[in-house]
Amino acid sequence: MKKSRIALIFSALLMLLGNVGCNTKSEVEDLTSGACLIKSVTLGTLNRKMHTLSRSGRDSIYTIKVTGSLYPLTIDQVNQRIFNVDSLPVGTDPTKILISELKASGTVSIQSKITGKDTVVTKKDSIDFSTPRIITVYATDRVSTRKYQMDIRIHKEWSDSVTWQRTASGLSALSSVSRLHALTVESTLYAFGLEGTAPVVLTASVESPQQWTRHAITPVTLDVHSVVRHGNRFFALASNQLMTSEDGINWTSANATGVPNSFTQLVGSGTKHLLALSGASLVSSTDGGKTWTADALDSSAPLPLDENAGIVFASTVSKNYEKAVVLGLRGNEPVLWQRDLDLSGTDTFGWINFPLDATRRGHLPTLQNYTLARYDGALLLSGEKSDGSFGGLYLSRDNGYTWLQKELKAPAISGATSVTATVDAKNFIYIICAGSGEVWRGRINRLGWKNEDTLFK
Repeated sequence: MKKSRIALIFSALLMLLGNVGCNTKSEVEDLTSGACLIKSVTLGTLNRKMHTLSRSGRDSIYTIKVTGSLYPLTIDQVNQRIFNVDSLPVGTDPTKILISELKASGTVSIQSKITGKDTVVTKKDSIDFSTPRIITVYATDRVSTRKYQMDIRIHKEWSDSVTWQRTASGLSALSSVSRLHALTVESTLYAFGLEGTAPVVLTASVESPQQWTRHAITPVTLDVHSVVRHGNRFFALASNQLMTSEDGINWTSANATGVPNSFTQLVGSGTKHLLALSGASLVSSTDGGKTWTADALDSSAPLPLDENAGIVFASTVSKNYEKAVVLGLRGNEPVLWQRDLDLSGTDTFGWINFPLDATRRGHLPTLQNYTLARYDGALLLSGEKSDGSFGGLYLSRDNGYTWLQKELKAPAISGATSVTATVDAKNFIYIICAGSGEVWRGRINRLGWKNEDTLFK
């Protein structure tokens, strides 16, 4: 009896195990799939060739390593593209690209540039991406596939170098102009100056900086170096009185009231504020130059009454503030003042003097006819030497305290009798030269690079 019971129990267990093993509908996972997507790709360590000059002046090449993971690859599943938004640096070898990580639902292969056949991609292989390559993902069901075009982008120009182009030479309109002072308004270049003692303005499109049109200005007493743009109008001084113009050619009195009775120089224009020097005071207007008030100064330090320039730009602290900088010379001594401007009108701040040492490296250069502009998140300064020749381009990244030329290598300019510079909305710098009649245009290369959208539809 006992043996029969044991045999019966053993037979029942075998039947149960047999049923479990055959139930493939729910308990056993299907290992094949039609999914064929690349989920992520990461570049490995890459080679970059660099050039240097030996002491003898010979050009030599050496190789450094580039961390590819610092240049993420974007996967556009909609259009089946893989690319790096931030291009690899100049000199990176595109023929030996390593992939350190590749995640995909399926087997990944690359099409041969020679035979057109597919070979499996492995992390050990260096791949030639001198041209875009076709990547294919094969699903585990051995039926579904998906192709991607993979493009490894490498910069063809040095990011911080400046490319200059001489767009004009020998322009008759610029042959006899002095005290040049340039502005850019939307797509138009304005170069104010003197022909003899008569004020003129030359205009050109940023698209055609080789074609300039001359306009005589009235009144003849207009101070061409005082011209600023505020709102949708020009402002300038004539016989120390405030003038305004819609076109920069025909000027009328602005009918300014209150302090001051006369102006020394206009030194800046912001969203709401118009700034000026008046004798030993800095004054401002927030109603388009109609009424003016004297601003508070934090010390009795001198104002830049001999050579000066000013600028107003967006604050890096808050969108509700702007920063004003006024600088120049008092005698031969450099002078720098700064002020915060509250656009909401809640707070009114005075001017703060920053003492400068004329012997310190990077001090304000001693030039004439200063021009200030905003460029690459910094201040761009240009000016003339005492003979009217080009004084160079300087950048300040600390709001006027330190000025350096090494970031902006200016073109070799000769024969100029007056020089000014201005900047357009596309980050081009224009150097306008009287005498030689030259116009140069250039920009830091990276400021012309386009950012590609990574939101795909």
